[in-house]
Order: sequence, then structure tokens, then C-alpha cells
Amino acid sequence: MRGLFVVLGVVTLIIIAAISFGLVDISQTQTAKLPEMALKGGQAPAFHADVANVSIGTKTKTVALPTIAVTEHQIAVPTVKVTRPGDPVPPSAPARN
Repeated sequence: MRGLFVVLGVVTLIIIAAISFGLVDISQTQTAKLPEMALKGGQAPAFHADVANVSIGTKTKTVALPTIAVTEHQIAVPTVKVTRPGDPVPPSAPARN
């Protein structure tokens, strides 16, 4: 069964590739038209459904929550400066050759 799906997938990919490369050209030669028919009478079905009653509310409970302590430290972080060609070189950066 898996082999059949693989074959169908490969065939689908080949068809898509053939259409996208212009090897296959599909043109509509005739427009579609719905058939003419007359509908008279009839009745839509009626339904009655008994469903459950759902109530939504809130209540107060005591739960244990973890606490997190945050401290600040100064560390060195990397920085990146980009100078595009033609932009003036900032005085703090070495000149390019």
C-alpha cells in the first residue's frame, strides 16, 4: 500500500513539473453549463435536539506557586557595527584600506 502512495506521489510530481516547464498545455475548449431542472415542492427535514446544560463559574482556592528571585549583574556582551561602503568611517573605528 505504501508503494502505491509513493508511485502516485511521483506521478503527481512529474505531472506538476511537466505543466510548470511548459511540456503540457491544458486549454479549455468548451465552457461548462449546469443542467436545467425544475424543482417543485419538497420539505426540509425538522430536528429536535436535547443537549446538556453547561454552567461556567469561578471559585477561590489556595495553590502553591513558585517564586523567582531576579538580580542584576554587569557583564560584557558582544556588539556589532556595520559600516556600508560609502558611509563615513566613525572616528573610533580604524580606517579601511
